[in-house]
Amino acid sequence: PQEIRIKAHQLATQHNIELEIWSNSRISSFLDINPNGQTIRHKYFGILPTVLSYEELLRIGSLSVVHLNFKQELFVERDDIKFQNLNLVVGTSGSGKTTICTHYLLKKRDKGHPVLVLRDENIQNSLNLDEAIEKELLRYSDQLVNGCGRKALELCSLENPLIILIEDINRVNNTDQLIEKILSWAQSERRIKILCPIWYQKISTLSLQQKENLSKYGFEYIYVGNYTDQQALEALQKRCRFESENIDDLTLSQVAKNVSNDPLLLDLVDYSAGAIQDKILEKFIINVLESIAHKKEKFREDLDG
Repeated sequence: PQEIRIKAHQLATQHNIELEIWSNSRISSFLDINPNGQTIRHKYFGILPTVLSYEELLRIGSLSVVHLNFKQELFVERDDIKFQNLNLVVGTSGSGKTTICTHYLLKKRDKGHPVLVLRDENIQNSLNLDEAIEKELLRYSDQLVNGCGRKALELCSLENPLIILIEDINRVNNTDQLIEKILSWAQSERRIKILCPIWYQKISTLSLQQKENLSKYGFEYIYVGNYTDQQALEALQKRCRFESENIDDLTLSQVAKNVSNDPLLLDLVDYSAGAIQDKILEKFIINVLESIAHKKEKFREDLDG
């Protein structure tokens, strides 16, 4: 009614609010066509968007990190690690490379920056970066139209790049080829920031020319080694709190010293018996062998079935 419209405009003016009243058809059109409208439609009506918006890119980025199972309460900050635009995060298996990258992604996400985890199969099977991004977006929002990978990059900028974590490319046979592909993508697209965890031994297999090209086009080597004494103690303290165990710092420091502050071995410390065991590496080897034996037996059962 006209009198309600007049009162609404008067109230808006009194409170310095700009009021615009939309018709049902205009609201419907906005929700169905506009990317931001589709985001609102998904939030309140559960209808997945077909056009990528910045808000949808942020939502997908959050979803892409979930499977990495990052636990903030166990994370130990390493102040010496500073990421650049293009990063090869180098270390041994279990040294915390992916954990450090995930923590960085989550901090950026919480500040409203776009992030995305790219799985190795999408890098393997994509001809270009647009296609790899599109496949990852469709994993979490399968109604998006073709070209959403390119759209994601268009929503980003040099000042606010898409931060990409390359998930484990170490366990494939052609790691060097994947790095070559990632390098070519980085050369042609500057609206991205890359974090790529990689093992020492994989770096050593790269040719001299590949290493020179990586440096030439701006890739930085971020080395992740063992904890410092203080970091190792903090890691064990956090584990104790997480598992509701009460163990004194002197004992924890000795445990850390016994394994040379190695993050992987510290993560294997078992508190379940009420006391820390000193045969950490032995237990690790036994568990691995038992796991292999179990998988072998399961494989036989599958063949017999």
